[in-house]
Amino acid sequence: MRWIREHKVFSVVAAIVVVLILVIVGSFVSGGGSSVIGGGVQKIINTVEKPFAAFAGGVKDTFNGIFKYKDLQEENEQLKEENKELKESNNNLQMQRSEYEELQDLAKAFDFEPFGDDSDAVAANVIGVDNSMIYRNITVDVGEDKGIKEGDVVVDGNGLVGEVTEVNGNTSKISSILDTDHNISFMVQNKTSVLGVLNGQGKSKLSGYLIDDNANIAEGDTLVTSGMGHYPKGIIIGRVSKVEFNSDTQLRIVEVRPTANFKSMTKVAIFK
Repeated sequence: MRWIREHKVFSVVAAIVVVLILVIVGSFVSGGGSSVIGGGVQKIINTVEKPFAAFAGGVKDTFNGIFKYKDLQEENEQLKEENKELKESNNNLQMQRSEYEELQDLAKAFDFEPFGDDSDAVAANVIGVDNSMIYRNITVDVGEDKGIKEGDVVVDGNGLVGEVTEVNGNTSKISSILDTDHNISFMVQNKTSVLGVLNGQGKSKLSGYLIDDNANIAEGDTLVTSGMGHYPKGIIIGRVSKVEFNSDTQLRIVEVRPTANFKSMTKVAIFK
């Protein structure tokens, strides 16, 4: 008893704790709701338990959110990769379609009079041009490896391009009809009696004259190779854009726009 008197505070607290424990035990034994004290105790427990439950739920939601965000990030990266692959596939299909269309256009060269299905031709990709805006000199990706030789005739699907002037192992150089070194004998398509000579101007057009200054020629007429000179007969050269009489030379001068697609030429056919 002396110890209890000397430790009053501790003894009171201990007694209260023991009472509470007994009340709680009694409450659980009786079902937790049969007494006022039991109900009060249950409210105290619920009050204490509620913030802890909320905290635990918040932690759970936070972790769930973190994992969901990670899943979304992974899904987003996967979608980006799939989108990239689809774009690459689409680009490849477009390139294949473009190349197919270019080859179809190139096949039209076999419709020119000197060429036919039995002609020996090689398709070539343009890999280099001169520094000017006009394709006067062209480099292609075929050479001795494909049996190309100097003097071979070069066309695209629209008309005459020029001739091979230099051959290497797997490349060749072409001098186009736009080069000033070129002279081409021509005739008017479907008018074989109308003859003349054209030469390159180093620009996007050709200029020439008619042998007979009384010959019947007009703007829009199509000119083809005459067969005299280097080029075989019947290859389309271009269309007449201007006709005028030069009083100094006493000749009828013609200006011609080539039909070959020099502005965006990517493929040519070389006839051996």
